[in-house]
Amino acid sequence: MSATITGRVLVAAARPAAKSTVRLEAAADGTLLPVAVYAALPPSSSSSPPSHCEAHITPLSGGTTTVVRLAAVAAAGAAADAARPASVSRLTGSAPLAEHFFEGEVAAHESCTVAFRLVFDDGHEEWVPNGKSATVIVGDAVHPADATSALVITPSDGHSTRVLPASPTAPSQAILTFPRGSARPTLSVADMAQHAVVERSQLWWLEGRAGESQFHVESDSAKRRAVQVVVAQTRAGGVVVVVPFPPGFLRADAAEALTLDWDDRHVVGGAAEGYRVYVGVGDDVQGVLGAAAEAIRREVNGGVDVVGSAIPASVAANPPSQIWDYFAWCTWDAFYKEVTEAKVLAGVEELHRVGIPVEVVLIDDGWQDYNNKDSEYKQELVSILPDMEKFPNGLDICRALKEKGVKYVGVWHTLIGCWNGVSPDGPIGKKYKLTKVTKRDGSVLHVVDAVDVSSFYEEMHQYLRDNGVDFVKVDHQAFFDDLVPEDSDRLWAAYQKAMIEQASKMPAVWCMSHSPNIIFDSILGKLGSGSAQREWQNTFRNSDDFWPARPASHTWHVYTNAINTLMLGTFSAGRTILDWDMFHSVHTYGWLHGCARAVSGGPVYVSDKPGSHDGGLLRALTAGGRGLRCRGAGGAASPARLDGASGAVFVDPTRAAAGASLLAVRNVNANVGGGGDGAGVEVVGVFNCLGDPADRTPAAAWVAPEAAAKNAAGAGDVVAWFGRAQVARVVPAGKAVPVLLESGDAEVVSFAPIVGAPVGVEVACLGLLGKLNGGAAISNWTLSGTESTAEYRATVWVSGVIGFYVGPASAGKVVAVEVNGTTLGSSLEGLTAASSSPSARWSPGTGILEVDSGKEVVGDVTVTLRFVTA
Repeated sequence: MSATITGRVLVAAARPAAKSTVRLEAAADGTLLPVAVYAALPPSSSSSPPSHCEAHITPLSGGTTTVVRLAAVAAAGAAADAARPASVSRLTGSAPLAEHFFEGEVAAHESCTVAFRLVFDDGHEEWVPNGKSATVIVGDAVHPADATSALVITPSDGHSTRVLPASPTAPSQAILTFPRGSARPTLSVADMAQHAVVERSQLWWLEGRAGESQFHVESDSAKRRAVQVVVAQTRAGGVVVVVPFPPGFLRADAAEALTLDWDDRHVVGGAAEGYRVYVGVGDDVQGVLGAAAEAIRREVNGGVDVVGSAIPASVAANPPSQIWDYFAWCTWDAFYKEVTEAKVLAGVEELHRVGIPVEVVLIDDGWQDYNNKDSEYKQELVSILPDMEKFPNGLDICRALKEKGVKYVGVWHTLIGCWNGVSPDGPIGKKYKLTKVTKRDGSVLHVVDAVDVSSFYEEMHQYLRDNGVDFVKVDHQAFFDDLVPEDSDRLWAAYQKAMIEQASKMPAVWCMSHSPNIIFDSILGKLGSGSAQREWQNTFRNSDDFWPARPASHTWHVYTNAINTLMLGTFSAGRTILDWDMFHSVHTYGWLHGCARAVSGGPVYVSDKPGSHDGGLLRALTAGGRGLRCRGAGGAASPARLDGASGAVFVDPTRAAAGASLLAVRNVNANVGGGGDGAGVEVVGVFNCLGDPADRTPAAAWVAPEAAAKNAAGAGDVVAWFGRAQVARVVPAGKAVPVLLESGDAEVVSFAPIVGAPVGVEVACLGLLGKLNGGAAISNWTLSGTESTAEYRATVWVSGVIGFYVGPASAGKVVAVEVNGTTLGSSLEGLTAASSSPSARWSPGTGILEVDSGKEVVGDVTVTLRFVTA
């Protein structure tokens, strides 16, 4: 799939066309361009060979089409091998094909299209390629032609542009290699209508930017950001995805094109042959992104895609992703660096007091033994012990927390120990070899040398494990991108190796780690190589921090997390849990953030100050001490994503100029399924990111299930359950439901399949009521029936109030409602909530049956609805 090129790259994608065309942009009208056409045709294509090829030249401004005849050129044996383009083997594969060559000159207009037609001796004609393998050569450039694409060729300054075809059913792709030492090429998308980019806002973080037909150019060249992913749509509806490999990146130096640049420090996989860029085209955003992710994973991992690798049984039995099945509390925004043992214990007690059982605690920055405590980010790690003034009992706090019901305790450190490295005067500095490194700003600090970093990590993490620590958050990971190249080169690989070795023994959260080198190496590479480490499903922070005191940051935070999944979520293929960061439940934007975490697929955790809790929001996010988060099949990670089909990828919902656009983020509770198909419950988070909540600016959107919710017992209709409003709407197959939100508001809509039509009933399980993502509590449902009876059985993994929709024609057919074998009633009529549980309440006006199975405690609850259908 690789090709080596020079010059400018111009990529075009289009929907199916009757024939393939090449667009020429010449210096002036009448410019003569040498053209050669190579066609590899199946022997059955015609009873006779083509006699010649016609070039049909049409000015884009309109006017008469000129036809130029290209003569057949004899080529056989060695001559054919010499004339055959280098890319032909990739195009033709092993199929038996008859080769034909044609040459001539065309007089190009300043902007025109050229279509090629083969004329056969028997009189019939075929447009090139008409489904055949073909290559068009203009000047010195080779261009694969495809029946479903519009090809773009731009000779410029002696360098010809390479192009890629698009096929809606099978996206076309290539990895282009630019020779080392070549001039920085530029890349543009032909007829671009709109686009989105994922770019580095800082060394540590990625963020998104959406636009229309031109790229955003910062007037100050020093502020131009490194673009890591481009997703563009052409006016014809085609989709283009461009991803540079490290050390390459794209930079918007002009509105019409991006410049490919590179930084030669710590190159992932080496770049001896040049600098690589992935280009893929098609007509579906998710399809092209998925193909890009697979191709890039294979390229990084030596031709092997890691997604299908089996999870070792020992890991599958207790995966670290299980940590994030529980509701978590982090100390950072509660105490910042003033965290102490007493404050942590009091914080957990306060959450329990208000009825929120926290079962994961992350002790963030501030617990370590470091110096320079009054200098922001100048701290050097002195020893691996805690600060004994703040934590007088050391890490015995882990035991104390677990006695209070906490299941998992994590602690924080940076990749180099602390923010400013390691103190040469402390126990670590005296035990291990240190080395001085220089940052780009000229400042110097000490870090553990490459020869000792694995031993240092082993001692530190073994100490943490021995004292009850279950996971670590490792911050400041893009640090090596901030060093001068010579220091970065000699240390980066050793630190990544040490990090990965330890993460295979104790789960880790990668933080401040949006360096492309880390993403390609640790997320797509070593973490994706099928090793035990990768299968441990470690966690990757998906965005910059939650900043409670920055009002403008909150809608931006949700949008950035959503658009960053274009790269981080798609490329990791569900093998990495994406962390949308903690938040404050008592906050102007508390429910906005809560809805975002409910659909993110990542951890559900807060950093509330003790005594400052929104109990309603926290209870809506949790059940029985667990976070109600989306999970993939078999418990795999399920990162949320933007709705590509609706065009949401190309709209920035935080800009008023974009119009009244709601942000829609999709996910699925894929661990839920019925009828044996594991279809799951689709979930859509909808967010109004326009303006301040005080402005109450309204915006509306239509949302629908992405895939037909069909299984062995259903016909495609769904119930849309609004988790915030706690109301239901029946949505017929192929239809959508409206969502209206004011500024800063959010909603979570779950689509529960209505099943039972073949056996004469209509029923759906909504999951746990009173929750934003109550469908995450469903373990399974089944439907069975005979000619006269039907039985619908749903199991949830936690007790509470379980909701069901029963269609109006089916309500009278219910003859029994049972909870774990206990019958609550022989019909729906007369079911009313009781003071004790289990009990049930039927609301005929809404079609909702509420089954109260008791206090929220983790443990399977099965509700059975029995019907008489005849």
